[in-house]
Amino acid sequence: MEINYRNLFAFDPSITYFNHAATGMLPARSAEAMTNYIQQLKLHGEPPINDLLQSYDNFRNQAAKLLNVAGNEIAFIKNTTDGLEIALHSIDWQPGDNMVVQEDAFPASLYLAAYCFPNVEKRYVPLDNGADFYTRLENKIDEHTRAVVVDHVHFLSGYRLDLLQLGRVIQGNNILLIVDGIQALGAVKVDLKETPVDFFAAGGMKWLQGPAGTGVLYIRPEIMDKLVPFKIGWFSAEYENLSSLYPVRPLKKDAGRFQPANENYIGLTGLTESLAILNELGAENIENKIMNLTAWAQQQLKDRGCEIFTPLEKSLRAGIVSFKSPRVNSKKLYELLEHEKIICSLREGWVRIAIHFYNCKQEIEKVLNLTESFL
Repeated sequence: MEINYRNLFAFDPSITYFNHAATGMLPARSAEAMTNYIQQLKLHGEPPINDLLQSYDNFRNQAAKLLNVAGNEIAFIKNTTDGLEIALHSIDWQPGDNMVVQEDAFPASLYLAAYCFPNVEKRYVPLDNGADFYTRLENKIDEHTRAVVVDHVHFLSGYRLDLLQLGRVIQGNNILLIVDGIQALGAVKVDLKETPVDFFAAGGMKWLQGPAGTGVLYIRPEIMDKLVPFKIGWFSAEYENLSSLYPVRPLKKDAGRFQPANENYIGLTGLTESLAILNELGAENIENKIMNLTAWAQQQLKDRGCEIFTPLEKSLRAGIVSFKSPRVNSKKLYELLEHEKIICSLREGWVRIAIHFYNCKQEIEKVLNLTESFL
């Protein structure tokens, strides 16, 4: 008997929700944890510092478990761009250096590259839905390349890059691999112990089912000593105790260096609970459920004459399925779905549904039936 994961949520039952690649749904437990924290603020003010530090440790441990890394390799961030910004600004750029950037990535990395590093050469390589991508990427790399910036899963096509293969491309070149992981983490299993990623940033509001203003940043410990201090605050330092703040202390040697102070503890509390739920369910179980549902949705849409942008091969996709029909305007179909309270996205002329672990075939059939009736 199939488990009804929908019971973890309390959103309007008239809604069919397929918009996790834009904004996820907050689980009831996560909302309750945040409400309890706010209630404590109202009644007693800010919790004691040791309780706040424990909250931060709880977050790091839950995020680390999901990524199969150590807790001290995790930092709390406000969104994916925040993590990518930390990564790129932590590099000691020298004249003549270049970065290789995925040209059709989500704009989070593109705007940072374009406007924040005017003196660094940018070499762009499009994903082009994976066609010979690793070879084309390798051809852009030379002895002056300091960073490669890519999306783990493409926001539109849903194409999933192989982090191990990326690692082999840049191996031995003293290049930092910086990954926007927001469309992967929470939807598919991500094991950073097995992959040579240097920075992995994922906002909490999509597949992680957390609140906005939260996210996870992983930093490979072997590179910490090479990084230029960036986004440093008083809480980035090592203290014997917080009752004595002078003189200026040395910086923490782990990812805690990037925690300036005064975190969004309300959001952190909610994201920690959402991460705990994902860990309880198991990343592999979640991925298997999503893979089965997306494969079924792709085949059903294909049978109805739709063009599928998302790769059919299991290892090349995650939770996104983007489609359109050559006979129907995608905008009109999207508006029909929206009218029927089927929440999805319209992106670049494609209808994008983003299927999570708690969705089911009956919900997907609503999309199929409306698409078919529209045709």
